Parts: sequence; C-alpha cells; structure tokens
Amino acid sequence: MNALALHRRTEAMIPGTIAASAAVLLLPPPVVVALAMTALMLAAGMFRPAIGLGLIAVTIPVQEAVTVAIGPVSMTLTRLALLPFLVGWGILWLNRRAEIRLTPPIVAWFLLLAALVASFPAAVDRIAWAEEVYRWSAAFAIYVVASDVMKRAENARPLLIGSASGIVLASLAGIGQIATAAGPASFQANGLTRVYAFFGEPNPFAAYLEMTLPLLIAISLPWLIGRHPGLFGRTGMVLLAAIAAVGSLMLLLTQSRGGYLGFGASLVAIGLLSGQRSRILTLASLVVLALLVTFTPPGRFAAQRFTSSVAVFNTGEEVTVENWSVQERVAHWRAGLQMLRDKPWTGVGAGNFNQRYREYTQVWRFRIPRGHAHNNEIQMGAQSGYTGLIAYLALLFTVGARILRGMRRTTLAGARALAIGAFGVFIAVLVHGQFDYLHGLSLSIAFALALACAEPAATTPVAARERMTAS
Repeated sequence: MNALALHRRTEAMIPGTIAASAAVLLLPPPVVVALAMTALMLAAGMFRPAIGLGLIAVTIPVQEAVTVAIGPVSMTLTRLALLPFLVGWGILWLNRRAEIRLTPPIVAWFLLLAALVASFPAAVDRIAWAEEVYRWSAAFAIYVVASDVMKRAENARPLLIGSASGIVLASLAGIGQIATAAGPASFQANGLTRVYAFFGEPNPFAAYLEMTLPLLIAISLPWLIGRHPGLFGRTGMVLLAAIAAVGSLMLLLTQSRGGYLGFGASLVAIGLLSGQRSRILTLASLVVLALLVTFTPPGRFAAQRFTSSVAVFNTGEEVTVENWSVQERVAHWRAGLQMLRDKPWTGVGAGNFNQRYREYTQVWRFRIPRGHAHNNEIQMGAQSGYTGLIAYLALLFTVGARILRGMRRTTLAGARALAIGAFGVFIAVLVHGQFDYLHGLSLSIAFALALACAEPAATTPVAARERMTAS
C-alpha cells in the first residue's frame, strides 16, 4: 500500500473514529470509566503484564472507596481491573508468549480451590459461597500470572511502585482519620483513633500493610546499610524507604495487636536474613527491647497489657470489659472447631461461617458473629473441612519451602532481597493469622502478589548461578 492510499484510508476512518468517541462520551460516567479501565487492563495483560500487576496493586487499598455502578451491578476497582487483565494475559498465553508452570505452590493452591468448590452442597448461603470461591480463584489466577511475569527482579519494579502508591493513598486517609477523630466510638483507644483507611476496620488495614511493607523494607534495608545499589536509583530508593517508614507508622496507629505481632515477627525475619550488619542490628534491638520490657515500669505495663489482650482465657474466666475482645475471639474459635467436628469433610461451606455461627456458638454473650473465625486455619477447616484445611497447610508449606529454597540458591542481590521480603510477608500472615482471618476483601490478592516476588530467586537459571558462583 503506497503512502497516498494509506493517507486516504486514514482520512476515511476519521469520521467514524470521531463518531465512536462522541458516542462513548455520551454514555453515563460509570460506563465510561468501566470501558476505559477494561481497555487499559486488557492492553496491559496482553503487552505489559508487569505494569498491569502494579496497577492492580494500586487498586487494592482503595477498592471499597471507589466502586463503579453499572445498572444493578456494582464493581470494585480491583475487580474491574482484574478481570480484563486476566483475559489479556490469557490471550498472551494462547499465543504461547506466556507459560503456566506447575510449581508445588500452584498445585497446592489449586487443591485448596477445589476443596472450597466441593463445599458447595453444605453452603446455606450460595452467594457467600460464590464470593469466597471468587476471592481464592482471583488470588490463584494472579499468583499464576505473577509467577510467570516476575522471572527477574527488574520485573517486580512496577509491583513495588504500585504497592508503594497504595500505601501512600491509604496513609493519607489514615492521617485524615487521626486529624478528625473519624470512625465509631469503639475505634477510640489510648487517646487516638485507630486508623482504618478504606478498609472499614483497623485489623484488615494492618493486614494489608503487613502484606506490602515487608517487601519495601527488604528492598530498602540493604541499600540503607550500603550493601548494594537497590532496584531503583537514589531518588527512588529514598522515596521507597520514606514510604516504608510512613507505612510502618500507620501500622502502629492501627493499634492492631495481631498486626504488631505479625509485623514484629516479619521485621525480625527480614533483619536476620539481610546480611551481617542487619543481623547485628536486629539482635541488638531485641536485647534492648527485652531490657526495656523487663526493667522499666512502662515496658512492663505495655507487655502486660499486650499479653492480656492476646492470651486465651479458660472457660471459667469471668467476662469483663478488659477481656471482652479475647473472650469473643475464643468463642469464634470454638464455634469454628465445632463446625469442623460436625462436618469434617466439607465444612459448613465456603464463606458460610457467619451464617452458621449462631448455631454452633456455645456462649450466649457472643452470639453475634464477627464475620470470620479470627484464625486462618480454623476458618479454612470450618468452611471446607479437613480437605480444605490440609490443602491450606500444604499451600503454606510449599510456599515457605519455595521461598527459602530461592533465598538459599540465588546469588543475585535484587532477587534475594525480594525473596526476603516475600518471606517477611509470609511470616507476618502466619503469625497474625492466628488471631484474624486475613484472606478477606482483596487481601488474598495482595498476599499472592507478595509471594510471587520470590519467583526471581526461585527461578534463577542453573547456568547463571554456576557462572556467578565461578566468578
């Protein structure tokens, strides 16, 4: 086709393009936003999946604040971004430009999803069942895609930028809540508002920060102590470290004791694994903390208050204002365990803990359900039986083993730092998950994205490792 013919064809297309654009602009604003998001994420899935993962990471903390209503259907921003992105990547896979690798975590995740699906006959609320299955399906799909996309540490840059941006947005909301004393009266503690950002409650916000901050800290720490230049330039690393500091402050302001435990365990793991200097600083900090807790009145008071808030009281303990939250948590644990005993193979159905709680609770004071069993493992067993519980434990084991294997084998500084960050997230969820169910909302997607950051270390080619070792 010569230049003149091409010019004429382009001119002929102009009126149609203008008419189509005008027609789109005349549509209701939510429909325009939905179409624009669909086109953007479809293109990202097909041509720049690493950027698509970063965009999804940005939407996670604001998903409940920004929803798009199209007729009777209301879509969160995360869901609106996720579905076309997966379609785009699926097209990439069909054209053999992407691959699905059946790693042990992917197999275990599939088995867990199968157990949740198999719990359908026991579910009394089929919509709640579908929502829970969707959450785990979306997280599974994202983990599969991210495991393929992040073969090198550089591929994780958009995700890190997206996570940092999400932390900034959530932190701005948290600062506003502190300044205006927002939220219900129950969120007022120690003279401050427990910040919750866009998550509705402080504990899910703390969980979100636990699933993002360890990555930023693990990337920033080696740069701060001068071990390697980092994944970004100097300005980028300064911003990353500053955002990690602000996010850590926000986590403290959630006043989530489970969040404190999880984040503290994560920091210890990252510190011990990030080199000799970091290890010395971490051990010294633990010694100082132990001395403060043991020998200072404020330290002893804080430790006593903290341990009393997470301790398990015996069944004869009198319920008081001070131990109410603990007793309520224990009541949910017992109800979940009773569900597992009563329905050992299918549980009460995915997402149906709330619907069956009053039937199984043994304490009349706590007959109003709080949404989940306050424990990852008990929740999984209650809603999908021993099959789901075993699959969940297998997922945790295979993920942890894959991260540790990658850390041990890789000699690439960036890949190792990402793996350490992923391990920090893993530890935080493991610890905090003993007091809350951390896979609600889109937290399971944030968890999947964080775990996939270990893939650059886990998939370092053998030949490359041998060359680096030899040199």
